Amino acid sequence: MMQVKPEFETLIQDYSQEILGYLWRLFHVQEDAEDCLQETFLKAFKAYHRFDGPGNPRAWLYRIATNTAYSRLKRENLAYEKSHLLAEVRESVQPVEEQVQTNQLIAGIRMAVDNLPPNQRMALIMRKYQEMPYHEIAVALDCSVDAARANVYQGLQNLRRQFTTEVESEVTS
Repeated sequence: MMQVKPEFETLIQDYSQEILGYLWRLFHVQEDAEDCLQETFLKAFKAYHRFDGPGNPRAWLYRIATNTAYSRLKRENLAYEKSHLLAEVRESVQPVEEQVQTNQLIAGIRMAVDNLPPNQRMALIMRKYQEMPYHEIAVALDCSVDAARANVYQGLQNLRRQFTTEVESEVTS
């Protein structure tokens, strides 16, 4: 059975929320994620005539979104700053100490993920948050499946090392 190239509007309906979630995890600011999503679909629309109908539209759109996000992060230096994140945690008044600790842990994880090299960060987000298979991550990052796996693995290893070092320094102090 021959697959037919989906209508562009169908791609927008099917994937815009999912890709917006991915972009939000990269930028942590709704407006920046929405701007990047709009830019992604504009680029996709312009390149749609070159899209291979039976191909994987999800991976194709993630590739465009990833390249757009990477360019935007590089161009505008929109990396989420540690001081801003810590200020957010300090400003949030939580009645329960446990909630504050949880928020600080989440903030620490967010900062650690933000500080990963771009390909590791994007691959890790696609795999762990977006639950994408490695072959789609490979298409989105324009690399081999093995390289996609390696980026996820190395990202996880970097996070483990960072948190192990932090726990060890807390124990010794």
